[in-house]
Amino acid sequence: MRPADVCRESVRALAHNRGRTALTALGVVIGIAAVIAMTALVTGVRSAMAERLGLSQARAASITYAGADALGLTEADVAALRAAVPGFEILSGSVSTTTSATWGTEAVKDMGVLGVSPDWFEAASARLAAGRLLDAADGESASRVVVLTDGLLRQLEGESADPVAAVGRRVTIAGTPFEVVGVLADAGAASGLSSAIMPLRTLRQRVGSPDGADLYTSVLAFAREGEDVDGLAREATSAIEARKGGSGKASVWPMKAAMEQSDAVMGSFQLLLTCIAGVSLLVGGIGIMNMMLTSVTERTREIGLRRALGARRSDIVAQFLLEAVLVCLAGGAAGMAAGYAAAWGFAGMAAQMAGSGAITPQVPAAVAGSTVAVSAAVGVVFGLYPAWRAARLSPVEALRHG
Repeated sequence: MRPADVCRESVRALAHNRGRTALTALGVVIGIAAVIAMTALVTGVRSAMAERLGLSQARAASITYAGADALGLTEADVAALRAAVPGFEILSGSVSTTTSATWGTEAVKDMGVLGVSPDWFEAASARLAAGRLLDAADGESASRVVVLTDGLLRQLEGESADPVAAVGRRVTIAGTPFEVVGVLADAGAASGLSSAIMPLRTLRQRVGSPDGADLYTSVLAFAREGEDVDGLAREATSAIEARKGGSGKASVWPMKAAMEQSDAVMGSFQLLLTCIAGVSLLVGGIGIMNMMLTSVTERTREIGLRRALGARRSDIVAQFLLEAVLVCLAGGAAGMAAGYAAAWGFAGMAAQMAGSGAITPQVPAAVAGSTVAVSAAVGVVFGLYPAWRAARLSPVEALRHG
């Protein structure tokens, strides 16, 4: 038989039993959909995190200190740390607190407030969505100006908040009116942060420092290019605790740890779902084998007639194998579509629950190609035995059947 004839007969046989073919392919659909959904979601989350944190945040670390006498580091501590660990290009202290505020006519009970120096924005790899950043003049004059994070603006105005429209508005913090001069994009160390950022001196004078006039709640460090951030973190921990005489505990947390933790969690979920998908494909493959064996029994007379008319065993094997592969490829295509659609649904829920920006599911070309190959392989593996059984039928005995 010519290849075109084999293909035509295979399609005709499958179309003759559409319902059974669809049900048989269901296991493959579920297995492929699970793999595609999880892969697309994990890839989308990783891409979103990389975009928000930025490559430069792999060089950043957050430093905190909890001692028996104080929670935080002094300016003298930061100066000593700068001398002890020269691998850090920037060490920018900040103070965070919460206080009452008013946005328009709406009272906000506990608004996050962050007091920073201008170099904090560089260390945080902050990006503007609108307006400007705080500068040295703002800090020196203790100006009553703030930069809102994307998270705080969406908290105040809703998901459709317009950063451009927010610039120039007034917000009252701890009884003092402030002008909004900028809005940060959801990126860098500001990703997920919900705070009004003001000059450090302004916070201490207008709002009040929660842990003392000279204490930093945390210090944002930014390593020089080429430095090992993990190694610097260990050096910084030792230097701080040695300076403090072992009376407290220093914590130095590299920002890249956030992505590594997310990768670990996502990897675990992906492994679990891949195992489930593997079981589903196995069940689907067994279902295909069962369908093909049933088809061989039902078409015994047809097989005998074809053999009598000159069809070779290889032609029979090719036809039944092609039928199994076509069922799996159809199931794989449907599974890819269903999995991608499911990934979009899960991405929307994940973004809403996390309060983050949009997550765009992505299916790498290699994964799509592998999906097609796996679908075809399942068809070949589980269709081989039925095809062999069909080809081994004796033409004479087959013609007597039915």
